[in-house]
Amino acid sequence: MIKKQDHKYPLVKVIWVDITSDPAWRSLSDLEKESLPLCVSVGYLYSVKNKITRLFADYSLKDGEIDEVGNTTLIPNSVILDVKKL
Repeated sequence: MIKKQDHKYPLVKVIWVDITSDPAWRSLSDLEKESLPLCVSVGYLYSVKNKITRLFADYSLKDGEIDEVGNTTLIPNSVILDVKKL
């Protein structure tokens, strides 16, 4: 049985703005109405450095320590609106 894992990576919710594009032809007034989607990512905060926030959602254990991580997300800091610790 695995014990509760206490590690140094906090669980966070990151709210960020995504970039969109559309190859279709449309009017300038339609383009003016478009907005950027708000996105939410939840994961363990690995680091915030070099203009990038790095998260991981899954991890494997070896001898009670994090061995590998999966479901990673890299978000440019310039598009992040908020980070909340969960």
